Amino acid sequence: MPMNRALLKKWVPVEVLPIFGIVGIAVVGASAYLYKLSQGPEVVWDRSSDWRPWDKVKHDQNVCH
Repeated sequence: MPMNRALLKKWVPVEVLPIFGIVGIAVVGASAYLYKLSQGPEVVWDRSSDWRPWDKVKHDQNVCH
């Protein structure tokens, strides 16, 4: 175990570890937020199907979902 710590200290300075942690948390948070935004109702992934259903509604027609 001490050999692993010595190798880690030579490879990465101790001062850099908090920066890696903070940047890692920020990347995970940003990825989660982008995933949340991509799953919203106003996002269309499949444009080959009917992605604008409101075009079929006539001017005087009411539609309930």
